[in-house]
Amino acid sequence: MRAKFFFAVVLVLLLIAPTSALAASWNLASDFAANGDSSGPWAKDSGGNTVWYFKLAPTGGAANPAAYSSSALSWTTTYSWMPPGTPLKGWARLPGDLPHVSVNTGATDANSNTNPPFPWRSGKVLSHPMPAADAWPYSVIEWKSPVAGEADGSITLTDVDAGGGDGFQYWILKNSTQLDTGTVPNGGTVTETLTDEAVSPGSSIYVVLGPGIAGSHSWDSTQIDMSITVPEPPVVSTPASSGWAIAVLGILGVAMAARKTRVPARS
Repeated sequence: MRAKFFFAVVLVLLLIAPTSALAASWNLASDFAANGDSSGPWAKDSGGNTVWYFKLAPTGGAANPAAYSSSALSWTTTYSWMPPGTPLKGWARLPGDLPHVSVNTGATDANSNTNPPFPWRSGKVLSHPMPAADAWPYSVIEWKSPVAGEADGSITLTDVDAGGGDGFQYWILKNSTQLDTGTVPNGGTVTETLTDEAVSPGSSIYVVLGPGIAGSHSWDSTQIDMSITVPEPPVVSTPASSGWAIAVLGILGVAMAARKTRVPARS
């Protein structure tokens, strides 16, 4: 009976203990490469949720999500500064033009036709702004949460075209709140992190890329590595399952007590 009681206790603990937390994760480059297509300026995750959106921001509107728009974007698979046949796809203000957000879907790295050339790594996303004087100079990447929780993430921006120019500017926002902004020099890189950012379905994280501080967009091809994870909270057992577990434990406890107090039969 003691052995049965011990196993009953173990059963109760398993039924009422929280389950281990899972995590939902998204990666801009892999989701874009696998699920981005000409149907619209967005990309789905592996679960079929549309989570990535590609937009433009107008002059003076880099930190104003209400001003962002995707209506001027066009699907494109070629750029004049890349060798013909390079497996690329993305969205640009005009086909093959700037600003753009695109991904190299090939199995190998590619080099541009520019002098000096810059690399477009296999499976990586590049973006490029326009001059500050342009009507729509900024490229925008939006991650829209399909879940509720606390988001952790990493956003790395790298100026891959170090042949000249004055680097680029960037902005990071959650919904309409600016989390950070900065300037990266020519050939430089910066990594921004997200830690325990509360999100709900429909919450947005924006990465906005603009020309250098002087307004020039020359040599501003920028690699964007972006990943976000939202751990799922532990799932506590339901009252029904807890009740059954406690009932089982109680019945066995009563049975054990009765066994101890039973009077032996006379011979």
